[in-house]
Amino acid sequence: MFWNVALFPLKFAVGLVAGIVVPNLLGLERYGLYILITSVASTIGSYADLGMERALPRYIPEVAHRFGAGGLRRFLREVLGVKLGLILLLILLLNLFSGPLLGYMQAGEAEKGAAVRVRLEQTGDPRERVRLEEELEAHEALVRRLEEEGRLYLLAISALLACGAAFDVFTRLLISYFRQRASNVIDLVVAVLQPLLIVVLVLVGWDVRGILVALVTTALVGVAMAWRQVRRALAGLSERAGEFYRRWQQVWPRFLAFSGISYIINLSTWLYDLAFLSLFTAAYLSTRDVASLGVASKFVGLFLGYLMVPLSGIQVPLFSHLYARKGPAELQEAFSILTQFLLLLLLPTGCGLALLSSSLIALLYPGFPPETAALVLVFIAAMFLETIIGTPQNILQVYERYGMIVLARLSALVILPLLILLVPRYGLLGAAVAAGVARLLPRAITFIYGLRFFSLRFPWRFAGRVVAGSAVMGGLLYPLVRWWNIAQVPPSWAGRGLVLGKDGAIALAGLVIFWAVFKALGGLEPEGKRRLAEMRFPFQKFLLKLL
Repeated sequence: MFWNVALFPLKFAVGLVAGIVVPNLLGLERYGLYILITSVASTIGSYADLGMERALPRYIPEVAHRFGAGGLRRFLREVLGVKLGLILLLILLLNLFSGPLLGYMQAGEAEKGAAVRVRLEQTGDPRERVRLEEELEAHEALVRRLEEEGRLYLLAISALLACGAAFDVFTRLLISYFRQRASNVIDLVVAVLQPLLIVVLVLVGWDVRGILVALVTTALVGVAMAWRQVRRALAGLSERAGEFYRRWQQVWPRFLAFSGISYIINLSTWLYDLAFLSLFTAAYLSTRDVASLGVASKFVGLFLGYLMVPLSGIQVPLFSHLYARKGPAELQEAFSILTQFLLLLLLPTGCGLALLSSSLIALLYPGFPPETAALVLVFIAAMFLETIIGTPQNILQVYERYGMIVLARLSALVILPLLILLVPRYGLLGAAVAAGVARLLPRAITFIYGLRFFSLRFPWRFAGRVVAGSAVMGGLLYPLVRWWNIAQVPPSWAGRGLVLGKDGAIALAGLVIFWAVFKALGGLEPEGKRRLAEMRFPFQKFLLKLL
């Protein structure tokens, strides 16, 4: 947790700057295309992964302990061989049928453009005509790009798939041995390099080709850095020659079962992830709409991802350790403390982020439509709550209780009828609501079942204190947000600075209000106080007194 947190400020700053600069530099049309390219690569990678990525942290420590460095090397080679074999087959098919695929995409964009042209000819509203003209221009631009550069897009996607398969295996090994310093440094380098290359290459006139070069170059650098750290990790393991070959069949059936469940989780997650949403939305709307959807999703995901930095790569190894020790009391304590941590971290933050979302979107993404802020509210509610109730699914998976996980993940299929019903009527907001329902339903099922099966006690009293503090904070600050009208951002730097100052003041006031109410209601649970008192870290006494 220390190395996760120590590099947090730098990673947050880099991610925030990249998340602001890249969309604004590329604009709606090019950023929408960037989202589509990465979404295609992510989608194909999800299908080809077979769940092995998530299974690796569960079994790498066990394989290394039982079979030594030699066994682990063979295990990794065979896992990587399976993944790369599937990826290369998909790459071959992708490029073999590139002509019909690109032709189908061009025909689809041309058809949508023709429908927009008809609506443009029929409307007399000047504002609606401007919007439709921009949408028509986006469809026509994408048709031209697909005709001129479509094969380059497919080659870049192919390279990203091959690099991603290797990178996933390498980084999972690092996480399995709690090498958070190495994995965080690699993430930081990639996070800096990719937007930097995009900005430089686009500014020198490479346009979308510069984006492709930046994506592929960054992927290659990430693989090279991860491989170097993997070699160091393997060098520190002891050798146990021969044992792996004699007991080979005891590991792989369990690994494949865990991988299969992880694969089902991956595919169901893909249904409400940005990759699928952007591809589905593109079938109904324009690349400009995809760009708005991408900004809203990434904006919330950025904050949520960094809030979860302390627990990055920790939950599965932690529960795997408890599984080996067969300690039900320790499982309850771990679940309770983790849940309290998530409640305290996410509920007030989500409430505050929702209050400031209209202002932050207008401030950071001035070229994007105001409706983007409404999408942000939906994503905050769904993504933050999903994380809070998500721990029982991790426990069920580690303890190899797969039946309920499969049933729960199948419920994510509800997104398909919801998208078909809501997107044509409500557009992007309908897509966000459908994704939110599909995101929460599986987690709610595993949450309820996990509590009952393991006899886990949810910290309801603690949750009540956090909810009360967040509600009082939101209720007191909402009139101030409305009165200051911070969603209206002036174009001048002075005006933007004033709005940013108001946002900071509201955030600080929210922190003070929540802290006062939370502490007045009792603060931390006794077990949380005891755990904090047992630990040794800077400002321990101050934190105990504060909470």
